[in-house]
Amino acid sequence: LPNYLPQSIKKQLPTINISAHVYSSNPLQRSIVINNNFMEEGEYVLDNLILHEITASGAIFNYHGTLFSYPVISSWQ
Repeated sequence: LPNYLPQSIKKQLPTINISAHVYSSNPLQRSIVINNNFMEEGEYVLDNLILHEITASGAIFNYHGTLFSYPVISSWQ
């Protein structure tokens, strides 16, 4: 899955700020906080932007039918 998007799509996207991220092998135990909102898989972040899946490394979003990955901080110091 590409973690890059064409510049034309990037310009349309709202700011995505992930402040908390919990991954579990059990999808029911996954959670993420995006733009100060607690989110679960399948929910709309904003119009046309859906949180498709929470992954071990971040999240996969669906924007107008285009899936893209968005990594969280790669390591905690």
